[in-house]
Amino acid sequence: MAASASDREIRCRVAAHHWQELVGIEDAFRKIKDGTYGICEECGAHIRVPRLRAMPYARLCLHCQQTLERCAGPDVEIASWETIGAAYGGESRAQLESMGSAVRY
Repeated sequence: MAASASDREIRCRVAAHHWQELVGIEDAFRKIKDGTYGICEECGAHIRVPRLRAMPYARLCLHCQQTLERCAGPDVEIASWETIGAAYGGESRAQLESMGSAVRY
């Protein structure tokens, strides 16, 4: 019975995660139409291309997302450096940081 409850909880969390992604994708399409795609909702800076490749529906630049995550706790999602590096051709964090003057991906 415990395994069944655990399985249901996992399926519900996965479904919720997929639902959040779909909502984010729909919002990204709206932003493309509005001309606001790729602009951080918090600070107004452009979201760097590697972050958008890793998470096309990103609402915040990496700096603002990390700040939010520190304030809100571990339940806030953020693209990891590994995910960003993989989307940008396998570069390491150091290589990605050297591509720009600010660390906002």
